[in-house]
Amino acid sequence: MKSMTGFGHGECRRHTKQVIVNLSSVNRKQLDIRLSLPSELLQCEPELRSCVKDTISRGAIQAQFTFGSEDPANTVSINIDAARSCWEQLKKLEEELGLENTLTIRDLLNIPDIFFAGAEEIDQDELTSMCLEAITSALEALIVSRSKEGEAMRTDLVQRQENLCGFLNKIEKLAPSVPKEYKERLQKRLQDIDKDLDFDEDRLLKEVMFFADRSDISEEVTRLNAHLPQMLELLNSDGVIGRKIDFLIQETVREINTIGSKAANSDIARYVVEFKTELERIREQIQNIE
Repeated sequence: MKSMTGFGHGECRRHTKQVIVNLSSVNRKQLDIRLSLPSELLQCEPELRSCVKDTISRGAIQAQFTFGSEDPANTVSINIDAARSCWEQLKKLEEELGLENTLTIRDLLNIPDIFFAGAEEIDQDELTSMCLEAITSALEALIVSRSKEGEAMRTDLVQRQENLCGFLNKIEKLAPSVPKEYKERLQKRLQDIDKDLDFDEDRLLKEVMFFADRSDISEEVTRLNAHLPQMLELLNSDGVIGRKIDFLIQETVREINTIGSKAANSDIARYVVEFKTELERIREQIQNIE
């Protein structure tokens, strides 16, 4: 089980160049990737998006990239156009002065204007490789972060699933006594109206049977007894389970609501409320499960 909340850091250094990426993720129904790239890395965006898609299935992913050189001032380059122009001017001067073969490359290198300090040329393939190495490292760290939080959530959710089973067990035990209690209440009500009333036992029995049929929750209990173990199985599994559990919770809500509407017992009604409260807590946490 993985949470959709996490953080990851990765970097790649080669020679004087470095790429650093910080990833953060929060819950989202679909996969939403947002890359913040400096101009030097814009051409790498398609490969970076594919890398994230191959690793993450759900959540909003924010990736912040930085690119730079450890000491770009130490990188010296030659202005070829300026050097060519200077050489041509020196040759003209040599001709004007009537000199022959006096110029050497040393003379050209003594001209400071042909040199400039700055970043070295960027090889795009190497830069893409560096970006992929950095984001792969960041994604690995992100998965560890999401898995760690997911395991903590799993422990809590398994306990809550156990609580649901406890509430359902109490409801199931109380259900058979509901028609009997209804019959006793009905008899008492009739006697309160008229103690000397001689009521028809058969008619009373039919009324109780009608009530028992109307308030029968055995089908709903049976379905819940199937849903809850399935929920536990999903909670203990790996992979992408958030949507599956969310769907199962919707089915569980439908069944417990039906039980609540049929309940003619105050204890059952109380356990239904507790069941629904615990189920809502599970639903809230599931929204952050991948």
